[in-house]
Amino acid sequence: ALVLTGGGDVDPSMYGGNGNHQTLCEISVERDTFERDLVKISLDRAIPILGICRGMQLVNVVLGGTLITDLEEAGRRPHRTVNGVKCRHEVRLEAGSALARHLGVDGGWVMSSHHQAVDRIGAGLTLAALSDDGVVEALELAGTGGVVHAILVQWHPERMGGTPLSGGLRKFFFNSLTTK
Repeated sequence: ALVLTGGGDVDPSMYGGNGNHQTLCEISVERDTFERDLVKISLDRAIPILGICRGMQLVNVVLGGTLITDLEEAGRRPHRTVNGVKCRHEVRLEAGSALARHLGVDGGWVMSSHHQAVDRIGAGLTLAALSDDGVVEALELAGTGGVVHAILVQWHPERMGGTPLSGGLRKFFFNSLTTK
């Protein structure tokens, strides 16, 4: 399996964005290139992918999607820590999504820490969750035989304890590894 973690911003040159935007931080062309290549190999070899925060954004870009460079500038509320207050918000899972089916919930509260987000969804990805302000919070990529090839979430399940959207997500991903 491939697990892509959070981290610095995805280089806007990968999706035609503004590379001079003042809110961009911790861009690493080396990391972007390395992880892009890993995503392509994983897709070619049907290796399951779990993308968390930046990982979701990167997979979306690799599949031809784009990003909102800065949520607040785009008129959305912050989805990151502001003045020491961590961002906790609600998400709604899309009815019929693999996440909704496997987790047995239609939504819940998540912790997030990002200022970029998915804008145009990449080829083959389907929407799995939205925040209450319309930000894409989860995407899925179907594999063969009904198996989910990629589970991509904008939130940080590693910061949330044992909720269905964290512990349940981990179980769902591990089960995807054993059903191949």
